[in-house]
Amino acid sequence: MTCIVGYIDRKNKKNIMGGDSAVNNGNVRILKESKIFIREPFIIGCTGNIRIFQVLQHCDIKMRKQKTDETDLKYLITVFVPEIRRLYKENGWNINSSNNEIGSGEFLLGYKNTLYRIGRDLSVVVIDTDYNACGSGEDFAFGSLFTTKNMSININEKIKLALEAASEYDGCVRPPFDIKEYSYE
Repeated sequence: MTCIVGYIDRKNKKNIMGGDSAVNNGNVRILKESKIFIREPFIIGCTGNIRIFQVLQHCDIKMRKQKTDETDLKYLITVFVPEIRRLYKENGWNINSSNNEIGSGEFLLGYKNTLYRIGRDLSVVVIDTDYNACGSGEDFAFGSLFTTKNMSININEKIKLALEAASEYDGCVRPPFDIKEYSYE
């Protein structure tokens, strides 16, 4: 139903993320809200049901700061994910009629100098590239990102090209595209 593309700009210490505007409920429409947003210290790009973006973007996230002796991955797995699970549960999203957890969409998470893919089961996945993508158009975006990774064009243009490729070949990915940046320390 969408395409989210993220890129790490290590030189300028930024996470840059872009997304399309399609929403699909049987018919593809253009969403007025951005699928990319900043919730300090994160930049987040969502796919799947619109409710997950609303919960992640607007509900009160209550979690402690990362400890100095704690790895980023451990912090995300043991603190961030349980908080997201709580938010989903309290806001009526990932529970079915049998009171079992169900998939709730995926999202890219930029945290410090890494992009994480948070899966439908809230798994935390890191791949060995400075870019990542998720959503129905991700394969087309990955192809574009691979071919432009060594080109001397700016990262925003690489993201735009990846989203255009996804839009060209996936009927559920549509412009306009929104690209946001978040500086990390």
